Amino acid sequence: MAKSWFDQLINATYDVSPGTTTAMFGGWAADNKGCCSGSKLGIFDWRMLSAAGSWSVPAYYNCAKNIRLIAERMARERRAVEASGGGGATTTILPTITPMGATAFSGGRLRSSELFDVTIQLFANGATGLSVFTEQAIDDPGILLAWGEAISIAAGVEDILVNGTVGWDCATVHSGNAVGSSMSLEGRHFVAITPDIVSQWGHASAPPPATVSFSLKADSPSAYELRDLRSPSKPAVRCPAGRCDKQTLTLDSSVGTGGMSAAFLFAPAAS
Repeated sequence: MAKSWFDQLINATYDVSPGTTTAMFGGWAADNKGCCSGSKLGIFDWRMLSAAGSWSVPAYYNCAKNIRLIAERMARERRAVEASGGGGATTTILPTITPMGATAFSGGRLRSSELFDVTIQLFANGATGLSVFTEQAIDDPGILLAWGEAISIAAGVEDILVNGTVGWDCATVHSGNAVGSSMSLEGRHFVAITPDIVSQWGHASAPPPATVSFSLKADSPSAYELRDLRSPSKPAVRCPAGRCDKQTLTLDSSVGTGGMSAAFLFAPAAS
């Protein structure tokens, strides 16, 4: 019955707008959860959604206040989508986030600047876009600016996000107080480093600065360079033989729209 209904919905959509893709809110590939919102009932399981060409639209309300968990779940979803045949140029993963959903599920409204940190981690773990649940506080200009900055950065590395894979061993955080994530494509790596204090800080004010040490590797004998995507005017850091040995940064809310995350392109150095 569910498949019959879904097929009718797909066909009705095509009749009105040929070539339009239909996606189910909360429909995701990990564990074949399907829709809706990861329901254990599996009314519209992922095999059905995938066969119909539906996009992955996982709902991440319950982990938006836990930067490590949302990074882990996004990377897991990317792997599941690729395993089901949705990788490469056909990859479309639009995780659903909201500034207020965390209030009901995990202990507090997101600060507007925090939306940058959450969004940049989603992109660095395999999201190719966003689905936004609009509700209270969505008209906060700070939220729109934070999303705008994250999307602007992602647009500059779009080929890596769409055609790349999750770079499991590219970024290592030595200080233990931050999440290091990356997407990799043909020797180029999009990297996001986000301090844990972003989600641990329970106040409306900006969190205190965090000093983070990390290293990157690309398994290449070539010289690499590390470019700061939030401050493009900064000179690139040159890294010999495909490695950037321990880098130490003090991350705070003074850059861009206020998010604390660092975002880099780690790629072969220009000759």
